[in-house]
Amino acid sequence: MQNRPVKQMSLSGHYPPVARAPRVKAIPVLTCGCLGIFGVCLVVAVIGVVVLLPNLPGIAAQVVGFTPNGSVESVFVNPPPPAPELQNPVVVDQAIVNLGVYGEQAINNAPTLYNFTIGTAAGVEAASITFTESGLMDLCRQRTTICLNQNPTYQNVAVDLRPGGLIAYADATLPQLGGLTQRLGVVLQVDATGRRLVFVGLDINGSLFSNPPVELSTLIAQLEQDANTILTGLSVEMSGSQYSLSRITIDDTMAVLFLQ
Repeated sequence: MQNRPVKQMSLSGHYPPVARAPRVKAIPVLTCGCLGIFGVCLVVAVIGVVVLLPNLPGIAAQVVGFTPNGSVESVFVNPPPPAPELQNPVVVDQAIVNLGVYGEQAINNAPTLYNFTIGTAAGVEAASITFTESGLMDLCRQRTTICLNQNPTYQNVAVDLRPGGLIAYADATLPQLGGLTQRLGVVLQVDATGRRLVFVGLDINGSLFSNPPVELSTLIAQLEQDANTILTGLSVEMSGSQYSLSRITIDDTMAVLFLQ
């Protein structure tokens, strides 16, 4: 996890209670013919990151076409404002995350990993889901194979939360790199709306590489759009009420989905 401290994410809308049994559905694995391996896991539902992560080797193979653009640290200097704090917060035991065409995922509260809370903000019913880095990785290992080191092309996946964004790392071993292993990171940033993640570039040893070559820019734009379509369409059921994503807040210790 890039030797950074263990860190911590949140989600919020309201409809009449709906009586139904909790459901647990597996998130399907998608394929992308242009790059071969393309897995989508729960982290996509939470922060959209794994839409790019499985394509890391394909992107890294063409990193020679990227443009050096300073340091990665400069990306996270001016994060967007945080989401409002919940008033009269009440912790709930379970949240059901609805990903539309990708089905639903029931997640139980785990205090050191992820927390689900309901309350109010400015007099309106709201909710939040808070994730630590450990929580994101725990969900990734539980629900998918991408974080289980089962693919020799990319190993040791890790999520590094930063103020206003995050970096998804993997050790990539590619023929284009002479069979050597290179630690690479996909740099993502929360945009000005607070509801989307944008691809900034690649982190290679702390240096930022951006402006991908033409043959990759279209692909990356499509992957980014697909991830954000899932993210902005996200809804969550807690204590019988339905909430929709209002804002994403990320700092060095946690990622929070704020919902209303």
